[in-house]
Amino acid sequence: MASNKTVIKPYPEILEIPCNDIEFGELIGHGGTCSVLKGVWKTKKDFPVAIKRLNHFREIEIVVLRKIKADEEQKHIGRKFITEILGVSKKDHMDCMIMEYAANGSLHHYLSQKREQEQLLENETFFTWTRQGALAIQYLHELDIIHRDIKSLNFLITDKYNLKVCDFGISCITDETVTTTYTGSLPWMAPENFEAFFKGRGSRIMVSKRSDIYSYGVVIWEMRTLREPHKTEKVDGNYPLNDEMPSKLKDMMHSCWETDRMKRPSILDILQTMQDLSITMEVEVKDFIEMPDERPFPGGDNNAVNVEKRLTEVGKYNTLL
Repeated sequence: MASNKTVIKPYPEILEIPCNDIEFGELIGHGGTCSVLKGVWKTKKDFPVAIKRLNHFREIEIVVLRKIKADEEQKHIGRKFITEILGVSKKDHMDCMIMEYAANGSLHHYLSQKREQEQLLENETFFTWTRQGALAIQYLHELDIIHRDIKSLNFLITDKYNLKVCDFGISCITDETVTTTYTGSLPWMAPENFEAFFKGRGSRIMVSKRSDIYSYGVVIWEMRTLREPHKTEKVDGNYPLNDEMPSKLKDMMHSCWETDRMKRPSILDILQTMQDLSITMEVEVKDFIEMPDERPFPGGDNNAVNVEKRLTEVGKYNTLL
């Protein structure tokens, strides 16, 4: 009989969950490195979870999530906008990461729905989500974590309609600009990484925290325009901006997309610009769309839990990773 003991080597702060404690449900997303299933943690009162079933185990993702989970003080509000790992497990010889379940799917899916309905994001939602995403990136950067794959597919929306960043499978931990092999998603990719993309995955590229800034500028553009970067032609190296868009917002996005990464703003600059703009536009910006439930996650973690109110239909996480 095959053992169901996980082969992901044990790490402090990461709970090892017997697979029989988890009920594996329907497929809700898939990608080249994993598939994502809906599930429940049966021994924790059927607590809803997302199960990331790995085709290829990437140790860096566990290392990054462990580093985040080990932040016991959690004083930085950006910590609340990071998707939580609840534990690891194994089923049918496949390693699984048991993750917090975000009931409203990916930001990419949500924006697609808005586009179909021909509805822009409300200003309050746009500014609040922009702030939440920036706070998450600020928190990661303060821990010297470069995400390296910031895109709308890697932001999830909780049952309380708050934004959380996910997928650290190609992240790196460093306080410097580093040379590494190519990975990432082309429509959101900083220009310093383009050459390696066309040479192939074995090529070496330079990545820094300011590569994340470029990518986040594209996510902000997606939220404001509802346009899709992979279906939009750039003009002079930039994604097109609407004439009616506030000039301060256009200037900030253009600065995020500077070819010279050292000319890009810091995440603090983005937070300040968006705050100033919201004041000018008389938009109320909150830390949360709705306050999350403050009960702890199962397994003894002290982070706030987002209790599922609605089950997602198949497709909300489609091509999540």
